[in-house]
Amino acid sequence: MPLKIIILILIFPTIAACYNIKNDSPEEKELTVKDLSSHPIEFPKTESISPKRLNAIKYYQSYLQKTEFKTHYAEALRRVADLELEISEEQKNEASDERSREAIMLSSIEHYKTYLRTYAGHEKNDLIYYQLAKAYSLTGDIQNALNAMNKIVTDYPKSRHIDEVQFRRGEIFFVWQNYQQAEDAYKNIVLKHTQSPFYEKALYKLGWSQFKQSHYMKALETYVSLLDIKEKEEKINQYGIKNSVSKSEKDFIIDSLRVTSLSLSYLDGYKSIESLFSQKKNKIYEPLIYQQLGQLYTNKARYEDAANTYMEFTKKHPNNILSPDFHNLALQAYIDGGIKHKILNSKITYVKHYGINTLFWKQQKPADQNKIRPYLVQHIRDIGQHFHALARKSKKTTDFRVAANWYQKYLIFFPKNQDSPYINFLLAESYYDARLYSAALTEYEKSAYQYPTHSKSAEAAYAALLTYNILIKSAKPIDKEKLKQQELASSIRFSNSFPTNKHAAAVTTKTAEKLLQVNNYQLASEFSKRIIDNKKIKKTDLRRTAWIVYAHAQFELKQYALAENAYKTAIRYFPKQQKNKQLIAQLTDKLAASIYKQAELFKAKNENKTAAYHFLRIRQAAPASSIRATAEYDAATLYIQMKNWKTAIKILENFRRSFPKHKKYKQGISSKLALSYTQTKKFDKAAKEIAILSKYAKTPEDRQQLLWDAAEMYDKANHKNKAINLYQQYIKKYKHPFNQMIEAYYRITKHYKNNYKQRIKWLKKLIAAEKKGGKQRNDRSKYLAASAAFELAQPTIKRFKQVKLNIPLKKNLRIKKSRMKAAVKAYKTVLSYNIAEFSTASTYHMGEIYNHLAQSLMDSQRPKNLSSDELEQYDILLEEQAYPFEEKSISIHSANIKRTKQGIYDKWIKKSMNVLAKIQPVRYAKQERIEPYVLTTH
Repeated sequence: MPLKIIILILIFPTIAACYNIKNDSPEEKELTVKDLSSHPIEFPKTESISPKRLNAIKYYQSYLQKTEFKTHYAEALRRVADLELEISEEQKNEASDERSREAIMLSSIEHYKTYLRTYAGHEKNDLIYYQLAKAYSLTGDIQNALNAMNKIVTDYPKSRHIDEVQFRRGEIFFVWQNYQQAEDAYKNIVLKHTQSPFYEKALYKLGWSQFKQSHYMKALETYVSLLDIKEKEEKINQYGIKNSVSKSEKDFIIDSLRVTSLSLSYLDGYKSIESLFSQKKNKIYEPLIYQQLGQLYTNKARYEDAANTYMEFTKKHPNNILSPDFHNLALQAYIDGGIKHKILNSKITYVKHYGINTLFWKQQKPADQNKIRPYLVQHIRDIGQHFHALARKSKKTTDFRVAANWYQKYLIFFPKNQDSPYINFLLAESYYDARLYSAALTEYEKSAYQYPTHSKSAEAAYAALLTYNILIKSAKPIDKEKLKQQELASSIRFSNSFPTNKHAAAVTTKTAEKLLQVNNYQLASEFSKRIIDNKKIKKTDLRRTAWIVYAHAQFELKQYALAENAYKTAIRYFPKQQKNKQLIAQLTDKLAASIYKQAELFKAKNENKTAAYHFLRIRQAAPASSIRATAEYDAATLYIQMKNWKTAIKILENFRRSFPKHKKYKQGISSKLALSYTQTKKFDKAAKEIAILSKYAKTPEDRQQLLWDAAEMYDKANHKNKAINLYQQYIKKYKHPFNQMIEAYYRITKHYKNNYKQRIKWLKKLIAAEKKGGKQRNDRSKYLAASAAFELAQPTIKRFKQVKLNIPLKKNLRIKKSRMKAAVKAYKTVLSYNIAEFSTASTYHMGEIYNHLAQSLMDSQRPKNLSSDELEQYDILLEEQAYPFEEKSISIHSANIKRTKQGIYDKWIKKSMNVLAKIQPVRYAKQERIEPYVLTTH
């Protein structure tokens, strides 16, 4: 073919490539901080060079040698340079010889320079300078790369690559710490190329360049522009960065906020925020800037500056939903910084600005109110207790009234809060110390009786009685009688609510009996107690009756400890006569019930240890009681809940001995013992209990689960034969669930680890069963099957390697190849499961099978009586025989290494690498060196 035609054919793709450089670049994507720090901008990569292109260089070079300044000289010169650049890039990607690659690169540079000297001033020379810059950068000559890019900026300001070139220049200047020139380069993109894919990245680096020059206000304005973009893209709001934003872009935004806060800290802090936004509309992300600046001050232990920054936001945006949060941040800064004189006033201000019924509170949604509420609870409580402590030191009634005012505010706002009973008690105390006795009485009784029982209930009730005494002493005659009636009612209420208190009153036997009959248990208790406490009454019948009434009344009032003691005392008052046995038996059952109820109360409070103690007390207190069995069963249940397995076992075993014919709890006893034995690792006993439970199983599913559980117990007890027997039964009876069936096969194989024949048998059964699983097969089942197949494959290698290639070689080689096929087939079976752990190992072994065969051929026994020439020819023939197997081994090991691209790397891949390093040391035993074009730092 004539040279001219060849050149014309090759010129057109060259021209197309030159004009499509920008269109072929990667699709635009959002740039992040991670991109900036870890992935410097690179020139577009070339595609792989075909052999035709390699030949094209020869044609171009021939053409250039024979032709000078002809029609296509320029195109040929440029195309040679382009192809050399592409080839050098390809060689870099393929880790080819460094010297060869550098020589081609330098040749490419010389051709570009020759072109520029020959065709200086050509209108499309910006593409040549772009390629030249790329070539210089790939050789590490950053200065000349910069010179080429400067030429584009100076002579071709409208080049299609101008935005990329300016960004590259900016990156170089930034790395060289020439921040002014970096700023100029980035600014060119920001001002003239707003649609460039480098725009946001340039804007970000522009801010950094300004910051590095201490132009903090300029940097702030730049980053505000960047944040405006993120606000417009709805990626940030006043609460922070949206969850939908990627991690890399989130880091990008966080870093922008960080530089913003640093810039502000070098200026006037939060005052600069106001001047920054003074001429602009409100920015939705403004809270983020305040928060970031405050956090910066906190990290530097500048707590007062941090607090001032947070409080400035609350002043500037008093109705913003985030203002309470910023106020709390300021308060925390005061606390962390030990600025004690501002803490109390800060809490008072918080309550005044954001408290319930304030304008701010009324404007908030219920969800936002609930966020503020816990802080109001804490602050109001702290303020009240502060003033109360102050009043106790000063003893001034006015100080007590201030504390009372805050306690009252707490109860108005949070009447049902957990601390409200205690706060109510403190309110009553404050009124009492402030000598406001009527108000104190009301609050004492409220604290004592209008809340669930709490630590101050009895104290409040007794304090109310003391307050009545003060009021009665100072009351007018017309009011005294009414107060006394109220005092009596309060005393009765106190006696009923706190019957063990030393201030409780007593009642007569007769009144007690009547009150008991009409179910007025509180008064019945009071009057019967009067008889009991009156030592002057000696008559046995009266005291016995009083104790019985008192016991019944206390039982009905759920004062079970008192009832228990009363029943015990009442029983002691009975003479041991036959006619009293029935009544004594009834009282004994009530005694047991009183103890049982105490246990239930502690159980309801989750005080299980105390509850169990009370359940077990019935055995000594009322051994003949009908409730004893239930109590001991419940005690065992509680000890199980407390995971006190040994005690539970002791109780349950004793239960069986004490109540051998008891049927109600028989199944429950076995169930609980099975669990307890399991937890104490008495697996053999647990298995026996499970066997008992199987008799109670009502459904096939229950029987299946119990069979599995029993097998597991024997397994854990190391009763191998029993475990294997049950697992085999399970496999025979139940094919579903599939996972559990396969697990049973696996556990059987584990038990046969020392029985080679049985283990091989069950490994094969496991593989067969798993294979039949169809759609039920999963990662776990495949893993177990792959493991089994891998183990079965191991002996095939041993059998293969046992064959020695001695004379007669042909016969032994045939045997060895046959065993090789069996081994390869076994490992291919393992590979079919696609389990990485076994795939890499199997691939390695397959590679070594071929490698071993090749080596065995080379080490095979030589025929005797061969001349030196014949032996040499024989060795050559053996090499030819061994070569395909060695190549096959290389191919297989190489395939193993390629798995690293999938993120897989283990000892088998490493071993493949070691094998290849020995077989092909030039390719696999060298170190690669990668030099990035531009390192982006900040």
